[in-house]
Amino acid sequence: MTKTNPRIWETSFEAYPPDLLDLLGPMVAIPLESGDLIAMGQATPGFLRTLDMDGLPAHGFSDALLNSITEVLPQPNGAAMFPRLGMASFKWRGPVVAVCTPDDLLRVVTRPNPRMASFLVPMLREERPATLYLRPFLRFLPWGEFRVFVMEGRVRGVSQYPLHLRHPQIAQNEAAIRDDLRRLFQQVLPALHLTDVVLDVGLTQEADGTLLAHLIELNPAIRRTDPALFDWRRPDSFDGSLRYL
Repeated sequence: MTKTNPRIWETSFEAYPPDLLDLLGPMVAIPLESGDLIAMGQATPGFLRTLDMDGLPAHGFSDALLNSITEVLPQPNGAAMFPRLGMASFKWRGPVVAVCTPDDLLRVVTRPNPRMASFLVPMLREERPATLYLRPFLRFLPWGEFRVFVMEGRVRGVSQYPLHLRHPQIAQNEAAIRDDLRRLFQQVLPALHLTDVVLDVGLTQEADGTLLAHLIELNPAIRRTDPALFDWRRPDSFDGSLRYL
């Protein structure tokens, strides 16, 4: 069995130092059992076969997980939450889904999701600790997500991400974007446990129009990670610029 590149595990929430976790904002962390991971992945075609578990009875969630979910949801103020594992979110072929009730959450984590299954399989095979995280749901601007490339502890490039649309709002707000990214970098860079890493960052907008940059997650600085408007094959392409379509 081929082991997962350790640089991938280093970008999981479970590996974040406390100061970096704090920068993600308030979260609820619920430990998961291996059976919970199987229950999350079993609806994805081929998942059980990959684990040599085809034909076995369906897995249910642990009482510990179900009890924890009902303690957290719904939130007292009715706020929506964003669920994810330490390695990845449950995003798949559509917008990110917010959850407000236990039923909402269970629907999201049990739907067929080949992307999530690709993380669950090595987590199970390598017996990695797993956690379900619930974060307050932030509505990032449709044009406000960026990929930030950190090399040797310094920002070497920022790119619009994803790349399927051209957003004139980025050019129109470039100065404000740069200003708040600098603020975020001043907080994040000293807290990082990795010198080479790729940050995903999202922008929200306050009622007065102010833009706020938020750390979403880390990605490993390897070719498997989408370089957006930069190029892993050309190290000189990481020139510190802010790039957008």
